[in-house]
Amino acid sequence: MPTVAWPFKRDFDLKTAHIALRWMREHKPDAVLVTTAREIRSVGIAAKRLGIPVVWRMGPKPKNNLVHRLTGALIKHVIAPSEMVKSELQPFSWLRDKITVIPNGITITPTPTADQIQAARAMLGISNDTVFCLYVGRLMTGKGIDTLIDAFAEVRKSRPQAVLRVVGIGPSEKLAQGRVAAYNLHDAVVFCGYTSDPSHYFAACDIFVLPSRYESFSYVLLEAMLNAKPCVTTRAGAIPEVVGEDAAVLVPPSSPTKFAEAIVKLIDEPERRIEMGRMGRQRVIENFDLHRTADAVETLFLKACEGDRGD
Repeated sequence: MPTVAWPFKRDFDLKTAHIALRWMREHKPDAVLVTTAREIRSVGIAAKRLGIPVVWRMGPKPKNNLVHRLTGALIKHVIAPSEMVKSELQPFSWLRDKITVIPNGITITPTPTADQIQAARAMLGISNDTVFCLYVGRLMTGKGIDTLIDAFAEVRKSRPQAVLRVVGIGPSEKLAQGRVAAYNLHDAVVFCGYTSDPSHYFAACDIFVLPSRYESFSYVLLEAMLNAKPCVTTRAGAIPEVVGEDAAVLVPPSSPTKFAEAIVKLIDEPERRIEMGRMGRQRVIENFDLHRTADAVETLFLKACEGDRGD
C-alpha cells in the first residue's frame, strides 16, 4: 500500500482528523498504530469514532495533565520499549493497565569478517595500530556529546593511538566542535556528519561510545553489539536493560573522568574487547531479534482487534 501524507499543523487538528476519518472509512484498517500523543489527538479521534482500536508505540513520555488524560481515553494499548519506560508511566493511572513492554528489534546480520573490517577501516583511513572509538547519534546535550569530548581529551593524554569519529548532526554540533578546538583535538576527533547507513563505521570501530544522560531504549547500542563491538556507555534510563552486564562498561552519566577511564581500560585490554563483543552479539540475537519483536507486536494487534478475548 502506498504511503499517504497527512498534515499535522496543530494539536487536536480536526482537519487532519477529518482526512483520516475519510481514509479509514474507505480502507477499513483493523487497527491504528501511532507514535506521538499529537497523532492520537487527531488520527486517534477518527479511529475512535469508527471503533478502530488505537495502539500507541510510545515515543516521548506524555505529561500527566488533562490533555494527555484525554489522549489516554482514545487508546487501547501502549507499547513501551523498556521496563524503565513502563515504570515511569506507573503514576499515569489512565495508562497503567494498558502497557505492554516490547523492546525494539533489529535484523540479525552476520558478524563482519576480518576482510570486511579491514576494508571499512581502509575506507575511513584508520590504520591497524589505531584504536578507533565511534559515536553515532544526535549531537545534543541529552546524548552527552559534551561529556564525550571532555572524556576523549583525557583519553588522548595517555593513549595517543586512540581516535574518535562522531557520526550524526544536531543542535550541539558547534558546541562539540568548539570543545575539540579548545582541547586541540583536531587530529584525533573527526565529525563525519549524517549518514543513513553507518554500517561501515560499526564494522570498522574497536569501541563504541554512548555517554547519554537519558535513553528510553537506544537502537545504536543494538547496532554496535550486533557488530560484536564492546560499548562504553552510562547507567542512564534503559541502557542497562539493553546491554546487560557483559557487553558494556557502564559509568554514571555526566562523568567525563570515569568515562575516559573506562575507554582507556578497554584500549589496554584487546582480549576483553573481543569477549565483550562476542557476548553483546549473543545478547542481541537472543533478546532483540526483529522477528521476535514483530511476533510480539502482531500478538498485541490481534489482541486489540479481538476485543482482548482470552484475558
